[in-house]
Amino acid sequence: MLEKLFEVPIRGSPWKNAVLWTVVAGGVAWAVSRQLKLQELKSLENNKVASRPRTSNSKQKRKVKILYGSQTGKGKGFSKLLQQKITSLGYEAEVIDLSSYDHEKDFQLEANESNICIIVISTYTDGQPPESAQWFYTWLKDVAEDFRVTKSTLAGLQFAVVGLGNSLYGENFNAVAKKMDDWLHTLSANRILTPCLADENVINSEHKGLQEDFEAWLESSLLNLKRAIEGRKVTAKGCESTCEKPCGCKTKKEGGAEGDGTAGKCSSDEDSGPEDEVQ
Repeated sequence: MLEKLFEVPIRGSPWKNAVLWTVVAGGVAWAVSRQLKLQELKSLENNKVASRPRTSNSKQKRKVKILYGSQTGKGKGFSKLLQQKITSLGYEAEVIDLSSYDHEKDFQLEANESNICIIVISTYTDGQPPESAQWFYTWLKDVAEDFRVTKSTLAGLQFAVVGLGNSLYGENFNAVAKKMDDWLHTLSANRILTPCLADENVINSEHKGLQEDFEAWLESSLLNLKRAIEGRKVTAKGCESTCEKPCGCKTKKEGGAEGDGTAGKCSSDEDSGPEDEVQ
C-alpha cells in the first residue's frame, strides 16, 4: 500500500505537500516501531523459556549451597563433583567461594530459610584454614565461643561438613573441618550428614586416597541427603557421638573392631524422623 502511495503524484501547494509527507513518514515510523516491539517481546519470551532450570524437581523443598574454601583448587574441585552428583539426582545446588560469601548476612538467611549448606574445607600443616576461608572461620569461631551470643543463632540451618586433610599432620588432621562441624552444632544448626574426613595420605586413608574417601562418604550419604533436600527431618551424629547399634561410620574404637557400631560417627539412616515439610 505504501508503495502505491509513493507512486501517486501529489498536487497542491508546497505546504500541503509537506504536511502530507509528514503524515506518511509518521505512519512508516509507527509501523517500523511496532514491528521492532513485537520482535523484542518474542525474543524476551524465548529467553525466558530457555532460562528455565532443566533440573527443576518439585520434590526439592530446600535450597542447597555448597560453600568451599580452597588454596590449591581441591576444595573447588570436590564442590563441583558434589554439585554434579546432586544435579544428576534431579535437584539444584549452587557452588560458592567462601571468599566472596557475605557470611554475616547470608548465613543467617540460610538458617531462616532452612537451607542446606555443605561446607567443603581444607586444613593445612598448622591446623589453619585456607586464606580464602579465614574470615568465615574466624567469624564462626567467635560467634560460637562468645557467651553473649545466643546458641540458637543458626537454628533452622541444615548443614554438613566435608574435610580435606592429611593424616601426616597428626593432631591437626582435618582440624578445621572438625571445628566447623562442632561450632555449627553449638549454634543449633542441624547436622544432616556425618562429617567427611577425607585423607590425602594413602597409607592411612580408609579408601586409599582423598577422592576415594570423598566418593565413599558421598555414596553412603546420598539417601539422607535426598531426604533432607526433599524437606524431611534428618539428623546425624557427629565425631564425638557414640551409638548402641550398627552404623555406617567405620570408626575404630579402643579395644573394639572397626565399624562394629559401638563408637564413632553414626549414619542417620536408622534414626531419621518423619517427614518435616518446609513451608
